[in-house]
Amino acid sequence: MNRVIELTFIFILTGLLTYDFFLSNEFGFLWVKWLLLVSYSILIVTSLFMRKGERNKRSNNVWEVGFTVYIVALLAFFTSIGGQSASGLSFYDPFLWVVVVISLVDTFWSAKREREVM
Repeated sequence: MNRVIELTFIFILTGLLTYDFFLSNEFGFLWVKWLLLVSYSILIVTSLFMRKGERNKRSNNVWEVGFTVYIVALLAFFTSIGGQSASGLSFYDPFLWVVVVISLVDTFWSAKREREVM
């Protein structure tokens, strides 16, 4: 069940980024944003009630790194095909890089602590 939630999470986040880069200027697609936001909220609430620890720590570390790389790659792809973020997401935004670095450093530190415990 965790895999289904993770894949749904990726699908919804991809939809939100697609909306932000391409459809946000179209008034007719306003319902898409709200549908995606409601779905995202339901998914977060559902994942909070799921059992913790179904996956091992190593798998979680791989998921976190893969997810971060996926988001950066998606931003690069959308920018390269001519998309413009309505919310200001860009590679020139220092906040994006701070979040990416913190995410990766935290993942690598937790992997290092896990190896030391073993």
